[in-house]
Amino acid sequence: MKILFTSLNSKFIHSNLAIKYLSKCMDSLDVETKEYTINEDVEEIFYDIIRKGYDVVAFSCYIWNIERTLKIAKNIKKALPKTLILLGGPEVSYEVSDFMMKNPFVDMVVAGEGEQAFLDLGKIMAKENSSQDFLEKSRQKMIAIPNLFFRLGEEVCNEATPKELEEAMITRDLSIVPHAYEGESEEMIRNKIVYYETSRGCTFNCSYCLSATSKGIRYFAEDRVYAELKKLVAIGAEQIKFVDRTFNADSKRATRLVEYLMSIDDGKINFHFEITAYLLQRELLDMIKTARVGLFQFEIGVQTTNEKTLLAIHRGNQFEKLKENVREIQSFGNIHQHLDLIAGLPYEKLPRFIHSFNDVFDLEPQALQLGFLKLLKGSPIYYQIEQFGYVYRDYPPYEVISNHYISAEELIELKEVENVLDRYYNKGRYANSISYLYRFFKGRGYDLFKKLSDIILHHPIDLTKKNEEFYALFLLAQEIGDSFDMDFFAELLRLDYLMMGRNPNVPDFLKAPRLASKEEVFDMLKNQETLSELQFAGSVSPKEAFKKIQWSNFAYDVLKYKNEKAIEKRENVVIINYDYKRKGDESFVAVGRDYEVKYG
Repeated sequence: MKILFTSLNSKFIHSNLAIKYLSKCMDSLDVETKEYTINEDVEEIFYDIIRKGYDVVAFSCYIWNIERTLKIAKNIKKALPKTLILLGGPEVSYEVSDFMMKNPFVDMVVAGEGEQAFLDLGKIMAKENSSQDFLEKSRQKMIAIPNLFFRLGEEVCNEATPKELEEAMITRDLSIVPHAYEGESEEMIRNKIVYYETSRGCTFNCSYCLSATSKGIRYFAEDRVYAELKKLVAIGAEQIKFVDRTFNADSKRATRLVEYLMSIDDGKINFHFEITAYLLQRELLDMIKTARVGLFQFEIGVQTTNEKTLLAIHRGNQFEKLKENVREIQSFGNIHQHLDLIAGLPYEKLPRFIHSFNDVFDLEPQALQLGFLKLLKGSPIYYQIEQFGYVYRDYPPYEVISNHYISAEELIELKEVENVLDRYYNKGRYANSISYLYRFFKGRGYDLFKKLSDIILHHPIDLTKKNEEFYALFLLAQEIGDSFDMDFFAELLRLDYLMMGRNPNVPDFLKAPRLASKEEVFDMLKNQETLSELQFAGSVSPKEAFKKIQWSNFAYDVLKYKNEKAIEKRENVVIINYDYKRKGDESFVAVGRDYEVKYG
């Protein structure tokens, strides 16, 4: 039989790890994999699939792709009634029989982790030449696969007990899991984001997360992990994103792996982890302190600092220890930290959520993601909807609308704040401006972004235009009062504007009082030391370099503020090389008139 494993990823740069594993479980058959995105036209995806005449089309289903996936699958069944539609993934792994009854074009569903099921299903399919009458002929053999549901007429077949089904949904023996990237073309890895896992499951049982159902952590063999990672780095992956739920659950194992990753660093690779910051041990902290800038990126789930809420969702989180470790890592200056909060959790009214926001924002991470609770089928909190009074969207991503503690209007306010937080803080494009503004909102980060949100809502500001984005910050600064140095702030705004990329049309309210002449700047570029500090190759002439730079006069040493947060009034010229961008940074290299290079 001819089988397609496919998925609709959320973005082109993302990939699907599941179909890489599962397709290799059936590699004795005629198997293909193809990844699309949710941004592609549904009809084009449909046409692309039916042209190939597959006997089985297997989709990997998540909250971000399930609606489009079902549209495509339904149309495939209409066009090719004999083609079997098989679904898997977290979005279809719970309440399976009901789901299949509502979607009669779905022939099979594999619930939970599917390696063993697909190994067994592959052996059954290997004896068939086509999908014609396959389900009926193979009924007895397929019934023996506990986490496989399949359709015969109007009947959905699965005879597993709840306990058998629960156990079958978890792959206990990870040695049966194929190597995901074995045989993958190098062009699918080089300069790409590569998803990878060294473990499955989670040490915690957070009630909003499906990992709460996996009961403990299972680890892949370390020698296998080392060999695979070494190969991915050698091929030239841009980033390896670990999907482990808690990378440092086993501190000694995590320390050994980090040490190995540092040993295979090629000077370009970036490794992204989800970690539990309060569990970080001294040995690991001391090790990452010596890592290359940009080598590691940490995602840290705080979710809330409210102890009552943490107890209700069964999440451990020692915030004082977490805060201590996050600040220590921040002092290293070499690791990007991304902290998360979740709005809509039990017992967290708006004032208490604002308290959590301010607690976390005061740590000044490189990014703070404000997420919203999703009531996922299969998660423990899904069965507490009545207890906490949850009203939520009954379609993906099942986001909360209100509960006993927070109203729909208050959650809309948080959405508006989240929008400006993401645009003005998380993208890193206004780092200097926001840093200075926060001096006047110290400990009240929420108020800073709420005021900015109000300005945007009540003024005719178009956030699709760069000038308008800066104008909103300018208006906010004017509201602060006499203690605010508007002249200095305007200079920081101009620096942020120039650091966003080449654009000679600086808005009037950001223009410098005067500019150094072209001749003065060209003379600076005649100095080989200046070219070197601006990261130009030694063979570049001053004339060639001049085409790739922009410059501006400043009355303050803005680069000193950027790097040291110190304010010093000193007239200087800042030259920016738009041809060079440091790995893991959002801004370009810049040099002051004294030729001392300072990075963004």
